[in-house]
Formats: sequence, C-alpha cells, structure tokens
Amino acid sequence: MKKAGFLGALLVVVALLAVNPVHAQARDTASPDDVAAEWATRDQQRSEISTLTGGVGLLHIQHAQGGSAGQFRIGFVAQDMSAGFLCSHRYPCQDPAAAGATLTHDKNHYIGGNLILSVDVTNWLEPYLSTSVHSNSSSASRPTLLQVLGDTTLGAKVHAPLNKVFFVGGAADLWLVDAAGSVGPDGAGTSASARLRAIGTADLRVAARAAPLRFSVNAQYVFDNTGRAVASTESARAAPITRVERWGLGINRVDHVDLGVGGEVFAAEQKVSPFAEYNIMIPVNRQNYRCRTNNPSGDGCLAYEAILPSSLTVGVRAFPYKSGFSLTAAIDIGITGVHRFIEEVRPTPPWMLYLGVGWAFDTKDRPPTIIERVVEKPVVCPVVEQANEGPNQINSIGLLLKKRPEHANVTLGPSEILIKKPIQFEPDKAAFLPESSDILTEISDVLINNPRIRKVEVQGHTDNTEAPDHAKILSADRASAVIAWLTAHGVSPERMTPRGFGQDKPIVPNVTRANRAKNRRIQFVIVEQDAVSPELPAATR
Repeated sequence: MKKAGFLGALLVVVALLAVNPVHAQARDTASPDDVAAEWATRDQQRSEISTLTGGVGLLHIQHAQGGSAGQFRIGFVAQDMSAGFLCSHRYPCQDPAAAGATLTHDKNHYIGGNLILSVDVTNWLEPYLSTSVHSNSSSASRPTLLQVLGDTTLGAKVHAPLNKVFFVGGAADLWLVDAAGSVGPDGAGTSASARLRAIGTADLRVAARAAPLRFSVNAQYVFDNTGRAVASTESARAAPITRVERWGLGINRVDHVDLGVGGEVFAAEQKVSPFAEYNIMIPVNRQNYRCRTNNPSGDGCLAYEAILPSSLTVGVRAFPYKSGFSLTAAIDIGITGVHRFIEEVRPTPPWMLYLGVGWAFDTKDRPPTIIERVVEKPVVCPVVEQANEGPNQINSIGLLLKKRPEHANVTLGPSEILIKKPIQFEPDKAAFLPESSDILTEISDVLINNPRIRKVEVQGHTDNTEAPDHAKILSADRASAVIAWLTAHGVSPERMTPRGFGQDKPIVPNVTRANRAKNRRIQFVIVEQDAVSPELPAATR
C-alpha cells in the first residue's frame, strides 16, 4: 500500500501543475462568447466518469476524450460475485479435504473495490491512478480465503479530435500486482505488467444530424506477467497452482490482445446514461509457455484449444446533482471462458456486479456573473402648447424615453463586435421580438461611432432542431433582417453583408435547452477596418 500511496502523491503533484495563472490570463483576453462556450464545455465534461482502471470512459472501455485542463475525478467502485462455476463433471477439482477425491460442485465468492483518481493536466493529456483491494473465497480451496491486495494501475491517456464527431487516442498503463494468501509456503510476490491501448470514439451529440449517442472501440495489447507472482510457490510445489487459485489470484500465463466496443445513450438532459460493452480477450503466447503434464486441474491447453474469454457489460450512470456527483450500477455477464478452461488463462466469472460513486470537480475559477439591468425612467419633454379651434384649449405632448444602460452590452473587439445580450427572434421566423430593440440600438451606435470599421459580416446561426437546409435559410434571413434594421437606423448598408451558417458552427453541443439557446445567435465579424488612430479617444476605438 506504500507503493500506491507514493504513486498517488506523484499523480497529485503532476495534477497541481495543471492549475496555474495562465487560465486567468486567457480568460481576461477572451470574448464573452468564448468564455460562455468554454464554461458550457467544462460543465458538460464534469459529467465524464473514469473507468475501473482510470481514464474517462465507460466501465472497462476508455473514450478518446477527456475533460478540460484542471479538472479532477475521483471514484470508488465496489464489486461482488457469488457463484459456483470452477468445478464440474467435465472439469472436476481436487477435494482439499480428502486426498485423491474430486469435487464437481463448488461455491466461490468475490468482493472488492477500486479507488480511482484521474486529472486532466491539459485538454489532451489525462494521467490516472487506480488501486484495488479484493478477496476471493472458494469451497474448493483450503484455506477457503484467497486474497489479492494492493493491485495498482498507473497510466496516462492522450487524445485528439479528427473532426467534430470522431476522436482518436492512446493510453499506456503500468499494472503492478501484489499477491498474497493461501497459495503455498511463499505466496507473496510482485509482478509488473503493461498495457498499450488504441482508442477511437464517435460522439454523435455534435454531428450534423445530432443524436444523444457515443460509441468507442478499444484495442490493447497486455504484456501480462501476473504468472511471476506465483513463481516461487510453483517452484516449491514442483507443480502449477490449481484452477481455483489461478482464478482467485487473477493469474494469466500468457499475454493477450483485448478488444472492446461500447456505447452509451444520453437521456433526461444527460442526467441518465445507460451503456453497454462487449469485451473479448485473445491469448498470445509471447512467453512460449508449455502446458505441464502434472497440471492438478486437468485444464485444456492453448496449443490445441481455442478459447477466447469474453463478457457483456450492461449498466447505467446517473447524475442526480449538478456538482459533478455520479452513481454507477453495472453487471458483467460472462459469455465464453466460464465453463471451459485452459491452463494459460484465468477463468471468466459468470457475472460480476458493480456499484460505484464518483465526483468530478474543477480547479479553475468560474468567472463572476454580471447582471445588467436597464432602468426605465420617464423623461417628460417640455410642454408644447398648441392652440386648437376651441378657445384656450392646450395639448400637452409627453415622451417616455429609456435610460441607456450604465454598462454597455456591446463592445468592440479586435476582430468582432461583441454582444452580451442575444438578439431574439420569433420562433422559426426572422422577425425580432420587441426586447431586441435595445441591443440593436447599441450595435448601431457602435457602427456609427466607429467609421473606421469598413465592412462587417453579419452571421446567423441556429441550433439543430430544424432540417439543415431550412436552418441555413433561416439563419441567412435573420442576418438580412438585422442588416435591414441597422440600415433603417443610420448604418450604411455597404458596410454590412449577411451570411447564414445554419447549424454548422455550434459553440456548444446541442444537447440541452440552454445549449441550444446559446447556439441560436447573431455574430458581427469585422472583415475590413482601418488602423486605430492614436489620437482618437479610447471610447471610440
């Protein structure tokens, strides 16, 4: 356990390097829209969960995605299984209570837990640590208790997008196995194994025709040296350990290629995620292991029996709160390798139940929320007296004006006119809502007061609730409507061109109502402008 503690401390030190003042500097120079998009992404990525051995993914399969720099994840997953499957008429076990007798029935119980810690040092690098404590007991063993203590995985994953939908990545793990228990006179041992993994992910939440689905495939090669943990015991016995001991201690004699595919569905505003996986193990005899004639279990041999252990996993994850807290429930169902055994590979349990909790938190400070209110104040113009046909009749004319906001909702950036309030339209139309007149007035003031801005591209964007062709037409019509309004209020039409992108450029995934509202927007991109004159006051630049 000291080894796991040291590795955990090392991971925390590395993680702290991800938390630095650069974040704050980047936020200060980013536009309000960029900041809002960044935090929408960071909040979504807090719902990512680590696998059993670490790294964002499902239960066993990693995604070629991660979190944002400075995010931590910690989780605990308990495991339990109770079944008889190691001793049968075809594969009897030696009876530990009677020399020469055999058992055709047994009872096995597995219980354990994994503690997982991972951190996103950058947006593409995720180191992780997993340590487990688990024990096995079997009625076909004396003593009945078999234990494996302090198995530890230390690894790291890198990942990158190919485009909006497809992602690729790779991971490398160092797997440290400590074995102890009733294996023999010298059952304690340590072995180091390694895993190299290739990862591919398709995230359909941001596809052109978005769907609340994500799929991943994993292919890994495992340099499996767990057999070394019992080498001293087998040497003292002059015989290999039994099938029951091989299962209880998690011993494989050979390397293996592990292939897995999994998918998940995002439901209830991404608060519930059912998922499924299928994993298969292909033994590879790199060690050139030869089956022994004195194998006490009478198992088959890889040289003449093709057994590919596999399992199906179904489960669900829930996120009942917005604080990054998660709950996981899943079950592995053994498909192959459960009732047929070979000497080189650990038996596959018929089922395994998993119950877990997780917590993800962000070390980056969220920018303060600025709430601006427009105060309406009646301003009465001087009374204008007008003589009518009747004697001494006076008409009083009063005007109700809106006071300008104390803090501007429109600012001028280096390459864009930035707006803090959205321009709102009627649903599926290019007609403005009345509350949009204020923000449009501020936009016209900025353009009129800054004649150095020669050309602006007014860009329209929509969410993905409509067909792509219709969305592109609607976004172009809305951009043209904005130009028409600004032209009617004093801005030269030659300075503006409309362009509709439809749903092609979302700033956040179209998976929630709030995100879709962010994607329905108008942007003002400066295409041509003169250099800023140093003698101009800062307010007009």
